Amino acid sequence: MLHIPYRGSGPAFTDLMGGQVQFMAESIAQAAAHHQQGKVRALAVTSRERNPALPGIPSVIESGIKNFGVVVFNGFLAPAGTPKDVAAKLSDAFRQVLTMPDIRSRMITQGACPAFLDSDEFAQFLASEMLRWASMVNASGAKLD
Repeated sequence: MLHIPYRGSGPAFTDLMGGQVQFMAESIAQAAAHHQQGKVRALAVTSRERNPALPGIPSVIESGIKNFGVVVFNGFLAPAGTPKDVAAKLSDAFRQVLTMPDIRSRMITQGACPAFLDSDEFAQFLASEMLRWASMVNASGAKLD
């Protein structure tokens, strides 16, 4: 494989649909519409399980690559000195929003799998992701250009 650093999804999809590149990895939010319109063929999702936005598309694990799981996640961060009570209020507000059916439905339609982690859980998740990806970068021998 050869990585091509496109300046956004638009030019990458144009080249994919035009046959200049054989495949690409992209977020479900960007790829689902092109797939549903028949402009591209979705091969697999990178989450460990199938994604509700593309239920007919297998995961990479189902396609034969064991232990594969890569997902995009979003989180809210505040400056290190933010008072705990302020952080707790913000965290509670985000939790409440994620319980709203219309918000959850819209997120799922766009390929997200809404989940809430409190501040401590999210900090632990970030730390584990940093270790996970650092070990993969080290194992790959990748270097910055």
